[in-house]
Amino acid sequence: MSVTKYRYAVLGLLLAGGYFALKVTILARDYVTWHETPAWTIDVDPLDSALVSFSWDAGAGLLIVWALWQVARGPAKTVPKLSTPFLSGGADGLRRALYWLAGIQLAFIIVNDTPLSIIGFILEIIVTAVVVVLFHRVLTRTSAVLRWIATIFGTIGVVSKATLFLSFWFSSLSLVELAMLGDAAYLGPAVWLIMILIAQHRDGRWTGSALWPGWLSLVAANLQPLVLFGPDVLYQQVIASGLAVQLLGVLSDTNVFAPLWAVRSAHQLADGAVTGAEAYQGGPDGVDVVDGQDGGEEEGVVAGGDDAGGLGFEGGDAVVDEERLGDGAPVVRGAGEE
Repeated sequence: MSVTKYRYAVLGLLLAGGYFALKVTILARDYVTWHETPAWTIDVDPLDSALVSFSWDAGAGLLIVWALWQVARGPAKTVPKLSTPFLSGGADGLRRALYWLAGIQLAFIIVNDTPLSIIGFILEIIVTAVVVVLFHRVLTRTSAVLRWIATIFGTIGVVSKATLFLSFWFSSLSLVELAMLGDAAYLGPAVWLIMILIAQHRDGRWTGSALWPGWLSLVAANLQPLVLFGPDVLYQQVIASGLAVQLLGVLSDTNVFAPLWAVRSAHQLADGAVTGAEAYQGGPDGVDVVDGQDGGEEEGVVAGGDDAGGLGFEGGDAVVDEERLGDGAPVVRGAGEE
């Protein structure tokens, strides 16, 4: 796989390489600080030793380096660029929001437990709300009922997180109310993402390379809440293992699969929306006959002057992709993410 095939390969290498160098420096300092202390050896307690913590930190750092490269390198050069105005719906609007979401989530992971993480949390809530709305508009081959249910759960997650955040600063809620908000803040996004992943699979514009990070992000983000709020038997078994507790913490704090799902979904949405367009017989207004005089040749969608890249936009306004793909027409993948 050629590095130069990606649109922002230099930026990706600089960010991933810079973070790698910074992490190696920090780990080297920790090694010098810890390895001479009794806590470094596993003779004290294998699960509480500094060596185990060092190993988890190193593994998490390598995972973040890999994710930085995956996100910052951008799409392949063959993937169509964003062409519609900044404030637009439809495929380009969703792509733009997913790119923002991926960047915010990855930055949030890197600057976790710092004042900047508060800003990242607020931005993530705002951008997630945009993503929830635009997924509802862009998905095709999915029933309206499923899309509306997914949107409702996505909205529950966004509102619950926002309310939970505001409650710590501007109001005092009871423990029961806080517990209910906490459950909704975890349950809403989880159910939304499950339904979106199913809808993406049905839609046909996304391949497994975009979907598997989404499923892994569900596991990484929800294992810890499942243990904390789940059956007491499961809770007792997990907390009995110090290693399991540490693993849950690392997965929760280093969930790089969520930004990876977002950025790959954005790449493949552009690729599928254009290369998946097929001839549509007897379509709506805006469908012209291509060399169809007396020959009865096929009709196809002809992009107008405002339809940048043939994505089904007019002045940045969304048109349902089903109008371009046709109801049930097979989607042919093009040159996208491998």
